[in-house]
Amino acid sequence: GSMSTPPPEEGGGKSSEPVAVASGAGGDEEDDGEEEEEDDDDDVQVGYLVKPKQAHLLHRRYFPSKAGGRPAWLHPEIPSEDELRCKVCDKLLTYMMQVYASRDTDETFHRMLYVFGCQACKHEFQILRCQLPRKNEFYSYEAPDESVTDTADAVLDGCCRLCGLPCSDRMHSMCQNRLGQNIRPSFKEFEVDIEAAEDEEDYKFEYEKGLHEKYQEEIKQVGEKEGSLDRTEQGVFKEWQQEHISVDNTFLTFHGWAKANPGHVVRYAYAQSPMWFCNTNKMEGDPPACENCGAARVFEFQVQPMLIPKLDILCMEWGTLAVYTCSAHCSSAKPYMQEFVHVQLEPERMIHDEEESDDEVLAEEGKIEEVEDEAESEEVVEEGKVTEVAEEGKIEEAVEVKDQKAAIDAKDQTGAIDAKDQTGAIDAKDQTAAIDAKDQTAAIDAKDQKAAD
Repeated sequence: GSMSTPPPEEGGGKSSEPVAVASGAGGDEEDDGEEEEEDDDDDVQVGYLVKPKQAHLLHRRYFPSKAGGRPAWLHPEIPSEDELRCKVCDKLLTYMMQVYASRDTDETFHRMLYVFGCQACKHEFQILRCQLPRKNEFYSYEAPDESVTDTADAVLDGCCRLCGLPCSDRMHSMCQNRLGQNIRPSFKEFEVDIEAAEDEEDYKFEYEKGLHEKYQEEIKQVGEKEGSLDRTEQGVFKEWQQEHISVDNTFLTFHGWAKANPGHVVRYAYAQSPMWFCNTNKMEGDPPACENCGAARVFEFQVQPMLIPKLDILCMEWGTLAVYTCSAHCSSAKPYMQEFVHVQLEPERMIHDEEESDDEVLAEEGKIEEVEDEAESEEVVEEGKVTEVAEEGKIEEAVEVKDQKAAIDAKDQTGAIDAKDQTGAIDAKDQTAAIDAKDQTAAIDAKDQKAAD
């Protein structure tokens, strides 16, 4: 059981071409040791958003894993409109994505998990599970013919044309009002392509080691520049460090894993553990048991925050959505059953990506500061104009005969000129420093000098 498609020899109403290798999916048994190692790696799968090769393959007859657009309802008896409202604000939910995840029983041969979110509440989500045996009244026992390009869908005829959720009219008035707004009736549609996950362990430790080395180098540089801190200064530094540079090892692990599998939006690891986004807001204890049969729920997959920019979601946010499903794969009179999702939100403060510059961080916090490193001030006199550049509060004067530049000794300069405030040339009559000719450090050829200072 996995997000992968049944192999061709199994047949049964799904695309005949597997989209990912999964343990227990069959195949050659040669090179046992090597095959076992590959199977272990393939226990975890990831999903990427891709443009559909052919739009008709996102029709429900092909049992697609997809995101955005309108739902591909597995069972024609779809949930009621009331069942697809937010439990907090009662607003209509928005379809986000669905994952086809067949299990190892005949009753769960076709199995689809749907993810919905509330754009009004931003942090409320719902999961629906629907399943059918291989032999059923709606789909062929054999794999569907992909050459059939007809996209007509009688089930969607009874749904809103904008959002794909059940509707007594052609469109929800709410969806019409959402057109052109940040809250949208639907998102851009993509296919979810499933692949075996890349092993993140080596990458993760290299990333953490790099951060540690960078931190130690910065501490060394600060020590060399400012000297040792006294006890009071050490206390202030520790408080600042705890507030601003608190390292979240869980986030570092998540970030390293995401770098090893760049751009993935789904992590599928049935009966394993979620990869939490950060140390805070993790789920405590076990998920609630199945409300229908009482069986324990197990972790199945998580929706990653990378989905937000890829679908251009403007009114929902999360760190990761951990989805737990009934371990007994129970059924009820209603084809679509509620499952459990733990919403792990991002903490208020999080370590910024190592590639984000300090200027971007300051701008993001609304604090734009101008830092001048070893400011130097240099006065250059040319064609009766004075240009000044500040450096360490001193004024150095360069004299170059060819360019007719006069050097001015900083010790004889009686007025300090701030480089930040100096925007143009300074009139000689406003110059507060007297220039003593006998202190002139460079010889000026009188024949080439056009004007006397």
